[in-house]
Formats: sequence, C-alpha cells, structure tokens
Amino acid sequence: MCNNPFPTHTQPPPPLQETEALFRRVLQSHKDYAAINVYLALVQYRSDNSDAALQLLAGYLHTHPLSLSAHNLQAAIQCKVQGAQAAEQALRVCVGWGGG
Repeated sequence: MCNNPFPTHTQPPPPLQETEALFRRVLQSHKDYAAINVYLALVQYRSDNSDAALQLLAGYLHTHPLSLSAHNLQAAIQCKVQGAQAAEQALRVCVGWGGG
C-alpha cells in the first residue's frame, strides 16, 4: 500500500469572519501591506458583500493600477453583479499590458 504524502482530509478553512478579522489585524499593524486589501475584498466577495469588495479594490487599484489580481477580482465581482459585459469591460484595462 502506498502512503499518500498529501492527506485527503484537511481541516476546513476558518469562517470568513475570522479570516477578515485576521487580515484587518495584519493591515492595522502593517499599513504598508496594501495588498491585504485585495484579500479583504475577496473575503467580502465570498461573504456576498460586493459593494464593500468593490470599494476596497477601487482604493487599492488607485495606487496599484497594474495589479492583474485586483482587476481579475473586480471583473469577477462585476460579472456577478452586472453581468459578463461589465466584467469584460473591467478586464479591457489589462489588454495591451504585454506578455502575449
């Protein structure tokens, strides 16, 4: 019998409220960790709080306009709230950045 080094049963992730509290504590202690706002936006999105998520992303994208991860999350939220066309428009910002 082969021993699988990767367990098939892992602990479930902590509840979203705990995750949000952790990210907020990190951000409070390290204000220069601006990318934590993207993770907070993801938690807000997963909590069905799209408005708060978009606000966090807008603030982050204001100072980091080339963040592909932030634009991708913004597009996912806009797709859920406004539809695929809004998501496509959000991602058009990234077209022409190179790499392809």
